[in-house]
This record gives sequence, C-alpha cells and structure tokens, in this order.
Amino acid sequence: SSENLIVSELNYHPPVGEEGREFVELLNISAEIIDLGGASFSEGIDFTFAQNTTLAPGSRIMLVREMASFTPVEQANIAGVFENGTVLNNGGERIALVDYLGETIFDFTYRDDGLWSGFPDGDGPSLTVINPSGSPDLSDPASWRPSNLPGGTPGGADTTVFSGDPNEDENENGVSNLIEYAVGSSINTGFVTVGGEMFLTLIFDQNLAADDVVVTVESSLDLDTWTPLVARNTISYNGDGTMTVSVRSNESVSTVRQFLRIR
Repeated sequence: SSENLIVSELNYHPPVGEEGREFVELLNISAEIIDLGGASFSEGIDFTFAQNTTLAPGSRIMLVREMASFTPVEQANIAGVFENGTVLNNGGERIALVDYLGETIFDFTYRDDGLWSGFPDGDGPSLTVINPSGSPDLSDPASWRPSNLPGGTPGGADTTVFSGDPNEDENENGVSNLIEYAVGSSINTGFVTVGGEMFLTLIFDQNLAADDVVVTVESSLDLDTWTPLVARNTISYNGDGTMTVSVRSNESVSTVRQFLRIR
C-alpha cells in the first residue's frame, strides 16, 4: 500500500536530447522487505515486476525509458524498462500500481500546470517528493518540488540536514545559520504591480535540498502582529541547488507602512 511504497521521484519530461532518461523511482518507506513480484501499473506506463523482485527497507528501485541512457551505477537500481513503448506524459497523467491480486498500492495524478512547479516540464530538474517517509499525498502539488540539481538523483536522494546552532551567525554576515541554510545570505526587497497597485516583495534563493526546513515569509504593520504571506511566485530554477522565489505582501505600499521577515 501507499503506507509502505511510494513514488519518490519522476523524471517525466527531460530536456531535448535526454528523453531516454525518463524514470519512475519507487521507495520502500516501511521497516519490512516488500515483495513486488507480479505488481503492475494499471495507469500511466506499462510494466509488470518480475517474480521474486524485492525491495529492502529504505531502498529505491527504478523503471526507465531507455536503459542505455543511464550510467552503470544508476543501472544497479533499475528493475526494468517501460513496456509496450509507453512513456511518461509530458503534460501530466494518472499513475497507479496494483499488486498481483489487483489491489491498489498507490494511485495519484501529477501535472505541469496550476500549482505544480513547471520547471520539471523540460527545464532540467525531475519532480521530487518532499519528505517521502511521511506518506505524503502524491496528488497534492505541495508534496513535490524540483530536484536539487538538473536530472534529479535517479536511485538516490538529494536532501540535506541542517546542523549547527540555528540562531548563531557563524560568518557574521547578519544572517542566522538556519536562515542562510534555507534561503542563502542574499535576501532582497522589490516591488510588483498588481491591479494598478504596488506591493512590496521579498526575493531569495531557496535551498531545494532543505526539506527539513519550512520557509515562511510574514508581514507586519507594527512589528508586533505578524501574518504569513501566501502570494508566492517562483521566478527561476537556477541549476545550482536553488530556485529564486518572490513573496508578495498583502497590503499595497500606497496605503500602509509594512515590514517583512523570514522565519
């Protein structure tokens, strides 16, 4: 079931020239060995796992479009090639896996529009699950992010874990260790016009691998009461482990004085 096996990474639309590196990565998030023999995809790609295929706790296994497009190290984690000429849909689709009895293991839909990040749609990164061990809802775009680096990490993970004193400023640049780990040391303000009114924005490069940190931008009119901001715009995927993010204030700068902060 989805409580012990999930899709942890999808490379559904690699850049031009790298089409063979499409892959679906599965992760055993349980403490038990999973027997995948006879399990098959009922939606999305065609593939049936060979008998005696097992997956150890914490291990990953991949299905790919073309075996030759992956390195020998990556091939060690590949269970097989998409069958019957099937490929992943560049525009998003339903993906479902059933066991040998036809019982659903997981069933979800990924997309490339709306609240879903558009960067994995041909711009380089894969679509990567945030905190897979928490059994996230895979149909929720908030459960996914672009991979840390272009091409993703087929057969592996790209997350990091913060260490050190979160409140200290070890390099004395005016930014605490935890904030710098999450969004770097370059935090800039700007302005954006919406509906003829001007709004204050905060712009920073978010660390894509920092799944252990939730970045929240808040606004205040008096430095006492703070309100989280939800108007968020991802500007660019930088290919260096970060994406540039802009978060907009709720109030027009023409009406009130306001302050923004990152937590």
